[in-house]
Amino acid sequence: MDRRQLLLALGALAGCAPADDGLVVVCDPDLGPPLQTALMAWVRKGEVPGYSLEVADAKRLLAKGETAPGRVIITREPKLADRLQRYGYARLQNRFKPRIGAGQVQVVVTRGAGEGGGVRFARWLTTDEAAALLTAP
Repeated sequence: MDRRQLLLALGALAGCAPADDGLVVVCDPDLGPPLQTALMAWVRKGEVPGYSLEVADAKRLLAKGETAPGRVIITREPKLADRLQRYGYARLQNRFKPRIGAGQVQVVVTRGAGEGGGVRFARWLTTDEAAALLTAP
């Protein structure tokens, strides 16, 4: 391969890289409203330029966690979080257990682009500041 072909190939790969335009969160249906509030506060703090919140059932949550890198998966199902870690989609240290509403939830940040921002958001969810937002009626 000559240098021109290599440069063209690298340029094409760089153009295919996903843009870092914010945080992507996928959650259980009942967690959508409190997380919407928390994400808006996270953006107001200036931590991310924007976010995307997707609400999905357990089957779609698992599929998103296994196929899409750098996602924040938030669920009340500990077995779903266990599976993501067991099969290597998420690092062991990227699992958090904050309280949202009446109970504890599992927050797993999958490997890939956006993982660092997802971990910062997940850690923030365990703080008193976020707890005040997440337990408010």
